[in-house]
Amino acid sequence: MEVILVSLQSYGGFCAVTYLSFAPQGLKQVLLTGGIPPIGSGCTADAVYRACFEQVMHQNGKYYRRFPQDVELVHEVVALPGGILTPRGLQLLGLSGLGSSTGFERLHYMFERVWDPILVPGAPKRISYFFLNAVSSEKYLKLLPYEGWLAYDTNPLYALMHESIYCQGASSSWSAHRIRAENESQFDALKAVKEGRPVLFTGEMIFPWLFDEIQALRPFKDAAHLLAEKMDWPPLYDVASLNDNKVPVAAAVYYEDMYLTGHGNSFSNCRNPTVG
Repeated sequence: MEVILVSLQSYGGFCAVTYLSFAPQGLKQVLLTGGIPPIGSGCTADAVYRACFEQVMHQNGKYYRRFPQDVELVHEVVALPGGILTPRGLQLLGLSGLGSSTGFERLHYMFERVWDPILVPGAPKRISYFFLNAVSSEKYLKLLPYEGWLAYDTNPLYALMHESIYCQGASSSWSAHRIRAENESQFDALKAVKEGRPVLFTGEMIFPWLFDEIQALRPFKDAAHLLAEKMDWPPLYDVASLNDNKVPVAAAVYYEDMYLTGHGNSFSNCRNPTVG
């Protein structure tokens, strides 16, 4: 029976191309929106994250040009001694703050009210309830302040399986973590504060330390490391089938997409006149 497969989100596009590879007879037409997967041998995660880190740096530049006053505010938060709000945890706010339609404004308004009003002259600054509530919600104030924005308490599989969607017969080996290390001079928050540069937020990347620092992910730590080293992932796509595709396909991609930027050998590189 023929069906119409409509992909409304990025990973849905990946799934649609897998169907086109191995079960095209079940499809009448395919609509891809913001989800054209990288296609290549082995694990393509490294190519994906190299491109994504470049786009994340571009988004950071746009954010700070729009709200230059936030450079100092973020510096002040990063420089706080100790506490549960770590610099690398704070940088995770870029996942939503730099990539969603109103993310810049949400991130800015949150930092605009980061401190409690000082009512007694000379009193030390304290992070405001508003800031903690904005990034976590009242329900989760007992957790790390940024956990609410990331919603790992309700969506742990997002973190657990994130890099495996790029793997075919090879492991990801914590790809985002390794690629960040290649760019650590730009993403080292403490170094940025010391040098007077803007602290860069990160984007849609999963790091191994999340499974230590985020309470909702701690039970999955061992499984996460096993998945990161897993080698025997089955094929995700069949290039020969895609090149011979007869199913009409239409794709829409987003301008300056921080989550799925152009990378490697994508589906659009397949020699297929039916793809529009």
